[in-house]
Amino acid sequence: MLRADVDRELSRRLGLTPVVAIAGMPGLGKSHAAAAFAEKHGDDYDVVAWLKPGEIKQIEDLKSLPLVRAGETRNITALLKTRACLLVIDDADPGLATGQLSALCGPRSHVILTQRQRGADTFDLP
Repeated sequence: MLRADVDRELSRRLGLTPVVAIAGMPGLGKSHAAAAFAEKHGDDYDVVAWLKPGEIKQIEDLKSLPLVRAGETRNITALLKTRACLLVIDDADPGLATGQLSALCGPRSHVILTQRQRGADTFDLP
């Protein structure tokens, strides 16, 4: 279950920018918060996709990673541009730049990163 304060803050941040990074030490609940947000808001999106740790190391990997939905193979970056998509990248590599990910998103898509490294614009779970 997603805490109301965490849901409000993630929603607020995603209203300002298409990419939000949740940062903190292992075991803090970053993945749980991202999963709970995806479950609660899944109906707001055409596609919700979850990438496990290590699936991509750089933006170029995302461009070549297929997503299979209803027996069809789709390109994740094309879906981000053309559909309402929520992409969660769990335990994201620190080399994934939020600016580059933002450029991949269309007006109705969002990306949530969970990562251990804190930055100036990361959301630290309360």
